Amino acid sequence: PTHQEYENLITKFGGQQAAFKALKKGGTSGFDAVMGGWAAPARRGTGMEFIYLGWAYYWTGTSWPEYDQAWYFAYNIQDSKVEMLHGYDKRQGFSVRYIKKD
Repeated sequence: PTHQEYENLITKFGGQQAAFKALKKGGTSGFDAVMGGWAAPARRGTGMEFIYLGWAYYWTGTSWPEYDQAWYFAYNIQDSKVEMLHGYDKRQGFSVRYIKKD
């Protein structure tokens, strides 16, 4: 989905906090966003270090070409809200959600 389509979802469900409840796994929307957290390079040694399970990040289909970055959709479990953010390097490993259009 594009940045605008995600913004429309937030509006449709009544704002950031209501959208969080509707779009998360088990919510009323059927979207079922899973809070997958992220991993980053370990501070010591090699490998990856798990950072935090309380967030979910999904890429949008909208680029920010001046900086080779893209908009993304973040589920913030700490504040129980959905946020639209931009400016993250496209080389990062966020989730992708494919939505079939009828």
